[in-house]
Formats: sequence, structure tokens, C-alpha cells
Amino acid sequence: MEKILQQILIEIKDMKQSQIEMQQDVSGIRQDVSKLQQDMSRVQQDVSNLQQDMSRVQRDVSNLKQDMSRVQQDVSNLQQDMSKVQQDVSKLQQDMSKVQQDVSDLQQDVQELKTDMKAVMHQTADLTEFKTETRQNFSDIKDTLKFVLHKELETEKEIFHLKQANQEK
Repeated sequence: MEKILQQILIEIKDMKQSQIEMQQDVSGIRQDVSKLQQDMSRVQQDVSNLQQDMSRVQRDVSNLKQDMSRVQQDVSNLQQDMSKVQQDVSKLQQDMSKVQQDVSDLQQDVQELKTDMKAVMHQTADLTEFKTETRQNFSDIKDTLKFVLHKELETEKEIFHLKQANQEK
């Protein structure tokens, strides 16, 4: 019985260690989410910078209207810049899609961790109930053993007295 109790205690300790490791994993996931949010903020800053660049381009177009020969050259340059901006926007959209997928994956991982934590909690509750039942059973066995030992002693005394009475006859 003691081996079983020791084994149960070892399993409970292992489960607690697993729970701590899961909590550490959840903490790591939270840090990753925080990093993703920071990355998202940087992406937003980049978009803001792109918008500022666009504003500057518009001012340049306004200035270029003053001189037709410069306008044609600058328009060509602007078309190239726009192509780069479109490529950047396309890359940003791809990055945003990846970030959204990462967030989705993280949410799924968090849900799986929650499910695992619930299972651990249920197992812990079952083990606690088993421990309580085992203690009660040990108490009952102990009482029964005391009674049997007491009865055995009483029986031995009776046998002793009967043998003495038999020898005296």
C-alpha cells in the first residue's frame, strides 16, 4: 500500500511539474504574442512612413508642374517609385497575412493548452478523491486489524485458561 501511495505521490509531483512547464509555455506564448503586437506596431509605423513619403511625392508633383521638361522626367521617376511602393504594400500584405496566420496558430495553441490544463485539473481532482478514499480505507483496515488482533489475544487467553483447567483435572 505504501508503494502505491509513494507511486501516487510521485505521479502527483510529475503532474505538478508538467503543470509548471505548461504555465511556462503559456508565458512564452504570451511573450510571443507581445512580440507580434510590437511587430504589428512597427508595420503600422512603416505604413505611416509610407504615407508621409506619398505626401512628399505629391508636393514634388506640385513643384514639377512649374517646369514641363522636369515634369516628364519626374513623372517617370514617380512611376518607378509607385511601382516600389506597390511592391512594398504587396510585401506588407504578405507579412500581414503571415502575422494573422501566426496569431491564429497561437490562438489554437492556447486553446490546446487550456484543454490540457483542464485535463490536468480533472486528473488532479480524481487523484485527490482517490487519496481521500484510500485514507478512509486505510483507517478502516487499521481498525479491523486492531479488532482482529484484540480478538486473537482474547482467544489465546481463553485457550490458555482452558488448557490450564484441563491440566488441573
